[in-house]
Amino acid sequence: MLDMSKLESQRDTHHVQLWSEQQRPVLAGRVFYEQFHNTLTLHCSDIELTQQVQSHAELEPGIKLIIMLQGKIAMHLGGMRQGIHAQQQGCFLLSTTEPEPYSRAMLALGAQQQLVLSIPTGWFEDGGYSQIPSFKTTAAFCRQHLAHHQWSASQQLQQLSRTLLQSADSNDHLHKLQRESRVLELLMLGIEPIAGKAQARLDRRAEQRIDALLELIHSGEADQYSLDQMAQAVGSNTTTLQKQFQQQMGSSIFAYLRQHKLEMARQQLQQGLSVTDAALVAGYSNPANFSTAFKRQFGQLPKEIRRFLPRSTLAKT
Repeated sequence: MLDMSKLESQRDTHHVQLWSEQQRPVLAGRVFYEQFHNTLTLHCSDIELTQQVQSHAELEPGIKLIIMLQGKIAMHLGGMRQGIHAQQQGCFLLSTTEPEPYSRAMLALGAQQQLVLSIPTGWFEDGGYSQIPSFKTTAAFCRQHLAHHQWSASQQLQQLSRTLLQSADSNDHLHKLQRESRVLELLMLGIEPIAGKAQARLDRRAEQRIDALLELIHSGEADQYSLDQMAQAVGSNTTTLQKQFQQQMGSSIFAYLRQHKLEMARQQLQQGLSVTDAALVAGYSNPANFSTAFKRQFGQLPKEIRRFLPRSTLAKT
């Protein structure tokens, strides 16, 4: 695994490229960093990896909200190893009360999309939140060194994250104000699970059923299944399965399935597939309907994904 500190790099505004001593491209894409009121900061990355890489740094005291939209990373800190996978509990909230060395490995080759929201120590107090009685649960989490919580992103959180990622290049003050309002909404959704508002955790058998259904969805086997067939395949009934899936994943089964297929189509577009063929991957026979659904999901049209592909990639299609 390559160490990022030993790679050559080049950056132009938000675009970054890293390569190894053998002149092999390792990482390329967009990286965006922005600071808002009271040093609340947002770091976004939308990159392509050709080799696994790792980096080492030190976390400052405060709260980190990590959202993986695509890809997989592993973090090592304080004797803890934490994997964060976009399709399996891709949200990770961490509290540190003192500086903490850590290492991070990017494990999944191909596209990686990630947002990291950093909230410094004292941010909530400065905003007057500590005076509100209901804040005590969140305050208790913030006071624990290496306290953490991991869960799967709801559709609302994923859509908000993608909107922030897509709007990162807009530099005028109105867009900055809009981004700040969205960042605050992201923070609200990020601390909601530890603020006592999250629904009760499913029992082990229910979790196993949801995991089995996710396997069917991700393998493509469930593409043509009815809800009854899905329930039978995992040993449940339709009413219970829908309720438990909504509780665990934050969306309905078929909404998740549509989102997953659109994500697959997006990955294929990034590899040079035509819009017409990508529509079929997503289950749309009409490219216009596909474009509408794609724009609603990712904030941009399929053709805009292909616009920035290298000529060598497009030449293959």
